[in-house]
Amino acid sequence: MTQTLNFQALIDAQRENILRDTKEFVAIPSVKDMTTASETAPFGKEIQRALEWVITKVEADGYTYKNVDNHAMHIEFGSGSELIGILGHLDVVPEGEGWTHAPFGGEIVDGKMYGRGTSDDKGPIIATYYAIQALLEAGVTFNKRVRIIIGCDEETTWKCMDRYFQTEEQPTFGFSPDANFPIVNAEKGITMMEATKTFSQLTTGVHTLIEIHTGTALNVVPEYTVLKFTTTNLEALTEACQTAHTIAFDEATQIVTITFKGKPYHAKDPHLGVNSFDLALAAITPLALDANGETIKSLFQTYLAADPFGKKMGIFAEDDFLGTTTNNVGVIQYDGKQLQFGMNIRYPKIVNFDTDIYPKVESALATYGVEVVLKKHTPATYVDHNEPFIQTLFQVYEKHTGQKATPKAIGGGTYAKVLEKGVCFGPNFPEDGDTRIHQADEFIPVESLIKAAVIYAEAIYELTR
Repeated sequence: MTQTLNFQALIDAQRENILRDTKEFVAIPSVKDMTTASETAPFGKEIQRALEWVITKVEADGYTYKNVDNHAMHIEFGSGSELIGILGHLDVVPEGEGWTHAPFGGEIVDGKMYGRGTSDDKGPIIATYYAIQALLEAGVTFNKRVRIIIGCDEETTWKCMDRYFQTEEQPTFGFSPDANFPIVNAEKGITMMEATKTFSQLTTGVHTLIEIHTGTALNVVPEYTVLKFTTTNLEALTEACQTAHTIAFDEATQIVTITFKGKPYHAKDPHLGVNSFDLALAAITPLALDANGETIKSLFQTYLAADPFGKKMGIFAEDDFLGTTTNNVGVIQYDGKQLQFGMNIRYPKIVNFDTDIYPKVESALATYGVEVVLKKHTPATYVDHNEPFIQTLFQVYEKHTGQKATPKAIGGGTYAKVLEKGVCFGPNFPEDGDTRIHQADEFIPVESLIKAAVIYAEAIYELTR
């Protein structure tokens, strides 16, 4: 029997719970840290603490759940042969610098909740959870099973989902509340590659580059680059680096430390950020470095620097729906003997990864003796927007926003990719603008979080009829 429900009223009753739990969830700095990893905490202690926070909550509320080797978990509701998956992640990228609000504070200012994970992806998980709880408390019976599936390693390698689906059922269809409304039914392919060049010996010169430290994550345009030098001409070095954020000279060690500051941005659109290493490279290009330093300069100038679209390596492509190939060099490390850097490459569906991306990158970088290792690859995806479940999501969105729902594509990668029939559905509305995902002062508008929960509640209700 069809129930008459006021979904807005149901969620309004959960409002304080949603805000309280989002704040508590955000307070856990669940950044992957393999230095604290163990058999019982495969992605580090803080991610494990976040997972245990969810489990404790679910146990207190009396719901059925399964923890899959501390890699991922699910919470299951309802009964039936069909399974609806709602997939989110509890890990976050490092907070970085430049915050004007506590990065793990969940502070609400001028109608916005600030903190790493408010928008990506802890707030949406909590909104979905309370959308279901509101329905159950209203006496709704689900005629399909619904699983909230929560992963622990989305921001890096997705080993969480690899492990989860080794033993767990593939949903009939589902969505990930980890992007934008109305519907994202196409996502670029994403690959993460690590590159290494080992030098035969240490070298010296007028300006000897002894260290590089750039970035914190492959899926963030690096905000800071730190270069360390020894030099026989301090004046020339500091003159060349006038655009640097800071320059410090240690008389005891005779080391000059130069920091460049760029603009961080999500790697899905690296051209909207400013890569700090590009700034550093531009500054030191006129200088005569040691032999190893000159090789690094030449390598980046030839194939990588100031090229967020991969044109220099010959991997650029473009289509009308998914847009262009992008390449973000997110992390660079050098210690005088070995150079290591990581690339986050995203590409449209018209591209064949096995012929158009990997061999071209490998061949180009091999000219400098660089070895490339593939760390992760998820192909581009597309789900026909005429699928019945997508049409249901469209209808619910239009009802609550008064806006026409149309499908869209993104350069970001979400767990929708692991579903045979999966899309992104919220939490960000067009009017929210840039919620600073992967940047300082990430936020979610409070009313948008609540509105998303209302939409999720009605969508889940309709999908389980």
